[in-house]
Amino acid sequence: SAEDELAFTEVGAITGDYDAARGILTLSGADTVANYQAALRSVTYRNGSEDPT
Repeated sequence: SAEDELAFTEVGAITGDYDAARGILTLSGADTVANYQAALRSVTYRNGSEDPT
């Protein structure tokens, strides 16, 4: 839904793009497995609704 948001901390050469309409966070960039693991660990979810269900 429009209130949902995924975010992450950029690590190394990894960038991210969040498609709010589909709820998809895409990470891309040439980097190490360790940096991708760190980026994935940093992913956060937020629901901005006043009454989340």
